[in-house]
Order: sequence, then C-alpha cells, then structure tokens
Amino acid sequence: MLYTSYKMLQERDNKELREFWQKYFIVFSIAYVSSEVLELSLYMIIPFITLAQVVGVSLLVLPKTRTTQSLYNHFILPFYETHKSFIQENLVDNYMNRTWTQGVNYVLKICKRTGDDSTEGD
Repeated sequence: MLYTSYKMLQERDNKELREFWQKYFIVFSIAYVSSEVLELSLYMIIPFITLAQVVGVSLLVLPKTRTTQSLYNHFILPFYETHKSFIQENLVDNYMNRTWTQGVNYVLKICKRTGDDSTEGD
C-alpha cells in the first residue's frame, strides 16, 4: 500500500488536498507500524506515551503545521527514490506473480474438488 501511494503521488494530475492526505496516510502508516512494534518497551520507559501519540497524530493531521509534508519530503521520498527499482522488482512484481499463481492454483483445486464430488454420485 505504501509503495502504491508513493507511485500515485508521482503522477502530475493530483490536487493539493489529495496529495496532503496521501502523504498523511503514508507517514501515519509508518508511524503506526513502528509504534506497534515498539509499544511495550515505550510504555515502560516513557510515562506519557499516549499523550505523545495524540500530539503526534494531531501534528500530522493539521495542515498548517506541514509536519506530514516535511516528514514525507525529507525522509520517505528520498528512501523510496533510492530503493525504487528494488521495491518494484522484488516486492511488488514478485508479490503480484506469487499472488496470481496462488489464486489460480486455489481455483483449480476447488474446481477439481467440485468435479470429483459430482462424479461420486454417478
């Protein structure tokens, strides 16, 4: 999802509001995943972590703070630009091929079972 959002942002026909929310969801999803991973250790070390999370999400949502754009432009965009070919070749393309193959195999398996079931009654 993150890479798909990144690719959509690179198209030139986007409006400013749509661009803001795309950047917001990219930054928010990274923040959410990292907070879930670090949640247990952070709750023991930082006493007011919940308040910090509320303030952090507020800074991301408020357009006047431009926090989302700053984080996206300074950290996330350079990372994706540097690793664009690796992500496309190894993650996106391989995932799509693997998903397609698994889906086709599953459908064939169901069709085979259905065919076996219909011949048993004869």
